[in-house]
Amino acid sequence: LYLQGSAYHRRGHFKDALASLLKATRKDPQHYAAWMVRGKCHFELGDHLSAIECFSVCVGLRPNEAKAWHHRGLAYHHLMRAADAVADYDRVLELDPTKTDVFLDRSLVRFAMKDVKGALADVTKAIDQGTRLTRAYFIRATVREALGDRKGARADFDEGMRRPPQDAI
Repeated sequence: LYLQGSAYHRRGHFKDALASLLKATRKDPQHYAAWMVRGKCHFELGDHLSAIECFSVCVGLRPNEAKAWHHRGLAYHHLMRAADAVADYDRVLELDPTKTDVFLDRSLVRFAMKDVKGALADVTKAIDQGTRLTRAYFIRATVREALGDRKGARADFDEGMRRPPQDAI
């Protein structure tokens, strides 16, 4: 059931995947990977509350695995539950401080919370750690603009335009 659900997930057939994964997690409630893929399917279908439930099970099963915390943080982020998202992102970075994409995610949440200086610190840390994600420069340009640093914002925007996109976002 897990393998079938995973295959459907990989092909983007999230509803079909859920049918198998619901059965898999009922038969084996400690199957971490089935819960993870199930959470991803709920997330992709826009059911962020169900995704949070699945990722919470993953956190309970493997509390020291950063991936589950990150996915749950993303679901909280989509529900505009900023404090919960930041708390999960903080935990990810405690477990793995090299996760530059989490710095970017946390910077977006902090920016939305009007913590512009915190957002700048996070996006700058991602860039300083060598993120390959071009969008980091556009995020920092936006944050710098909000801080009134037009020259810095322009420099980051120009740098972002020079670089090829590295992800779908």
